[in-house]
Amino acid sequence: MATKMNKHQFFYTMSVLIASIHCSHQMCLDIHDMTVCVGNKFIKGIPENVQTNMTKICFMHGENSNIPKNAFVLLGRMQALYLNLTNIFTISEGAFNRLDNITTLGLYGNRISKLPTPVFLPLRKVTTLDLSGNDISKISSINFFGLENLEHLLVIHNYIKIINSKDFETLPKLKHVDLSLNYIETIENDTFSKLVHLEELNLNYNKIASVEDGFLDGLKKLKVLKLRGNYLQCIPTQNLKSTVGLLVDVRDNEIDCIELQSEISVEKNVTVNCVS
Repeated sequence: MATKMNKHQFFYTMSVLIASIHCSHQMCLDIHDMTVCVGNKFIKGIPENVQTNMTKICFMHGENSNIPKNAFVLLGRMQALYLNLTNIFTISEGAFNRLDNITTLGLYGNRISKLPTPVFLPLRKVTTLDLSGNDISKISSINFFGLENLEHLLVIHNYIKIINSKDFETLPKLKHVDLSLNYIETIENDTFSKLVHLEELNLNYNKIASVEDGFLDGLKKLKVLKLRGNYLQCIPTQNLKSTVGLLVDVRDNEIDCIELQSEISVEKNVTVNCVS
């Protein structure tokens, strides 16, 4: 979001803006360095009532079940595009054509369950993608082709149960993956082994009861591992011992904290947050 505005200020401003919808069916306001538009529709590929020189735009609360091809071709200067709470089910291939400068794409709070076609292909510069609050049940149902420079992936609060070993193979530059608030029970071995740049993995509040011994293989740059609020009784400590400077959060599990901390107490490079 806007870099010079703290989170509380931004969401307060959003609430005021949304509350004013009854005064105007469509409206756009400039909030710090971002234009926020409420109630827009994308007709003939052109967002209604939007100036074309904007660089950061957040569309909210529109009824747009499908984003059509060439929807934003007149907004080529955009660096950040948020399509939040706009009731999106599908995105047509070519919807993001000519968005050569986009680095951040937000699709929070929609109805997306799958994106089988390479809709992200034009977005070579995107480093942050937010798919939180959708209806995704499988990571593999999203075609990430074209996002080879993606560093931050958020798929919070969806319906994912299984993480497969090939789910992230087309995203080699990922540094931050957030899969919290899903229904994850199973993580296949070697799932994250190719993510050699991964620094933070958030698996908080899922249904994970166990992880394999090779769970962290290859993650030499991992700094934060979040497993809070799962059903874990133990975690493999060998990987933890070999990861320098790692912070592990396993609060609100069924782990014996004393036993876990004693197993890795000789390692000064690992911090374990275990007690709730």
